[in-house]
Amino acid sequence: MSILLPMGLLGLIGIAVLILIYILKPNYQQKLVSSTYIWELSLKYRKKKIPVSRLRNLIILICQLLIIAACAMILAQPVIRAEEMESNERIAVIDASAGMLASDGAAFRFVRAVEQVKELAEETFSQSGIITVILADTEASFVARRADATMRDEVLAQLDELARCENGVPVHCSYGVADIDAGMELAEQVLEENPSAAVRLYTGKEYIDSGIVDVVDIGSENEWNAAIVDASATLDENFYTFSVDVASYGIGANLRVNCEVYGVNGQDVTEMLSLPARCDVGETVTVEFNSDSVDMMIYMFDYVRVYIEAVDTAGAVLTDSFVWDDTFYLYGGTPQKINIQYASPKPNPFVSGILIGLRDSLSSRWDIDLTEVRGENAVPEIAGFDLYIFEHTMPEIMPTDGVVFLINPDVSPEGAGITLAAGEVTGDFTLSAGDAHPITERVNASDITVSKYKQVKMADGFETLLYVENDPAFMVKNEPGVKIALMPFSLNSSNFSVLMSFPALMYNMMNYFFPATITDSQETGSAAEYIFEVNDTVILNGRGVQLTVTDSAGAETELDIFPAAIEALCPGTYTVSQIPLSGVETIERFYVRIAPSESDLGLVVDELYSPYAELPERFNDFDLLLYFAIALVALEFIEWILQTREHF
Repeated sequence: MSILLPMGLLGLIGIAVLILIYILKPNYQQKLVSSTYIWELSLKYRKKKIPVSRLRNLIILICQLLIIAACAMILAQPVIRAEEMESNERIAVIDASAGMLASDGAAFRFVRAVEQVKELAEETFSQSGIITVILADTEASFVARRADATMRDEVLAQLDELARCENGVPVHCSYGVADIDAGMELAEQVLEENPSAAVRLYTGKEYIDSGIVDVVDIGSENEWNAAIVDASATLDENFYTFSVDVASYGIGANLRVNCEVYGVNGQDVTEMLSLPARCDVGETVTVEFNSDSVDMMIYMFDYVRVYIEAVDTAGAVLTDSFVWDDTFYLYGGTPQKINIQYASPKPNPFVSGILIGLRDSLSSRWDIDLTEVRGENAVPEIAGFDLYIFEHTMPEIMPTDGVVFLINPDVSPEGAGITLAAGEVTGDFTLSAGDAHPITERVNASDITVSKYKQVKMADGFETLLYVENDPAFMVKNEPGVKIALMPFSLNSSNFSVLMSFPALMYNMMNYFFPATITDSQETGSAAEYIFEVNDTVILNGRGVQLTVTDSAGAETELDIFPAAIEALCPGTYTVSQIPLSGVETIERFYVRIAPSESDLGLVVDELYSPYAELPERFNDFDLLLYFAIALVALEFIEWILQTREHF
């Protein structure tokens, strides 16, 4: 029998207390003798109340002593130890997160971890043991599963491959955040086959509570890191402010934060900015480049390169242990150029006003150049614009290099793919909604009235979004190379232009046909995003037939179905190039960074998911608590019976 909580035996002190009580207890009784006739009868009853059995008193004392002993044993939690489970099986989990790419100058953490696992495998095989190797990447996987000495060469070859480097970097270590929990779940699968296997995690992180897992610290005392934690460009009162968050881990450091702004204000000009920053160990400091620190106010830029340098007291540049967070790029400082032509013999002021409003309010996203063609004899262009709006008078031939919006067409232009009925339908009509569509979001069709419209007899490939009676009132066609919107009634014959639904429709149509190329959401109208973390999903929208993505390693991916989703696997700059309907190539870029948590080379984590497997019955301790509890109840019952027989 073993005791799990020896401090519980202090309860045995109660035995000494009980004995002391018995010693101090008065051991005499007062007897009264009657001198009358009642004396003999009174003496008879008095004798019955006087305890005459010393054996009964002794048994009561023994019961009380055993009760105290049972209570003490219950507090001490007695068990009968199970059979010892002998095993020489090990499970090695290797952290493959970006932080394992830190180097002490001789080798990367990841390579050091693989080498230690290789030594563990050699030791295990020499003892006729079994080893499992798990790689905890963004997704965990088995490198070797329950391999014995007969698989020695295969396991060692796999570990050598795991440590292989290309261009000086381990190819099997990711740039993302490792899913350590998934690695422990795989270890749990092995523990189900052998619960006695020892689990080790090779990582640079520190875990306060690691459970049954033996955490092997791969870090080196010489490792430290100065990092750009985050950076942003904020447009404030039409001018940019650049904010950079920097930190130092392992040591305190004096940093020089540099900001190179290229293509300032649309010119071939580069602005060089630099500010000092002092970071104590683990401290994050924000450095801002605003109007007080720049030579010229910046309202537009091509891109910004941010980089930091750690310097000693003499100004010499120091090299830290992790280089993937020393540089940061900012993009999106130049809005997309959109050329719009609005042609009408009698321009509607509501259409012009909304286009001007879109140009002004969305200037940070779109650089809209608006051209109006007015008058009966004016000849609109059918090439050179991204969006054509024709009202009343239609061109003979449809433009093919942009989106075309036809309002109240008098005829069907060649290439439009529509056929109009002769004449117009007149009356008092209220529109109704068709299928839900991004263009008609926040458009209340039941509020819109029309007194005159043209019937569309045929519209090949069009989708009807609004109806008047059973006829189309608003239609769209969105196919590669052909993007058309059709509204077969005049705004002069409707209340549409004075309702909030009209600007909502115009705004939605711009978002639908001219979506942000780079976003983090598939929802129409999502804002452009230019900063992502490794393993983030990037949503790409094309304005043409095809789009090409070039990652930071130079690998190209061609996409022709939109919206398209890609996973950013490597840090650095990604380039997105496409040829929209205009035929002029557009190029946009976004930056993928390392997760900020990976910059902290000594990151402390509260808890590690500890794998668990049920032990076979023969390897479980036998708990005696219930039996001592039964004995306690029995002794108390016996003691109670003896006490009642003594006093009654």
